[in-house]
Amino acid sequence: RMNWSYCKISDFSSEEYDKAYENLSLSRKKRIDRLTAPDSRMRSLAGELLVLQTLKKEDNIDGVIECDEKGRPYLKENKIFISIAHSGEYVACAVDESPIGIDIEKIRDIDFKISNRICTEDEKEYLFEHEMEKLYRFYEIWTAKEAFFKMQGTGIKNFKSVNILELNRKVFNLGEYLVQIVKKDCN
Repeated sequence: RMNWSYCKISDFSSEEYDKAYENLSLSRKKRIDRLTAPDSRMRSLAGELLVLQTLKKEDNIDGVIECDEKGRPYLKENKIFISIAHSGEYVACAVDESPIGIDIEKIRDIDFKISNRICTEDEKEYLFEHEMEKLYRFYEIWTAKEAFFKMQGTGIKNFKSVNILELNRKVFNLGEYLVQIVKKDCN
């Protein structure tokens, strides 16, 4: 069954970050080591900590996070798929027994011309249907597509190749942030 959680990057102490790094698999350590900005390293480690906390709290599961051939994180010992996202001060994760994707974005003003590059015709109709909701709806479309590509493990390909109105997804609000989870069956 699907679980998800979120936290602020500042919720973890430097000792927790150090311990998290020590307990990473070699492949995950290499990924973290490639990050040069301290904030990026903290976000990635916070994602690792959050996943392990979520699994421990919800299902009493412990283990080491690995990556599959597509680069998607999973918990090897229990065949649990993982998706991690971060934006600003927040990190979010989703875990499930099947491939899953999560994205989080801070809602801020944008130039809606970008919709021509990322939206299908159906999505553009949905986006501009209600003037007062178009900023929120843009981020709904954006985060769904990001989460979809994470679930697929393909990286971002052609944004117009997926129509979010046909996806199984869940949307959550965290103040100025929008979180979206996509999986084959999101019930």
